[in-house]
Amino acid sequence: MKPLLTLAEQATVRMAKAERKLAKAEAKLLRTEAKLETRKAKVAAAQQICEAAANEVKQLASHAETVE
Repeated sequence: MKPLLTLAEQATVRMAKAERKLAKAEAKLLRTEAKLETRKAKVAAAQQICEAAANEVKQLASHAETVE
């Protein structure tokens, strides 16, 4: 049987490794969430551009009908 101190040391090492792994996972999650927010903002901007273009097409079509 291993000495009790050795088992405690091993448990401490495992705990430290687990804490580092958790910290890495949390950092990765934060980066992923930031990327998601950036992508959401890009989608919203693209939707606004699309709506503006659609409105411009409607205005041009209306103007073309008026000219005819």
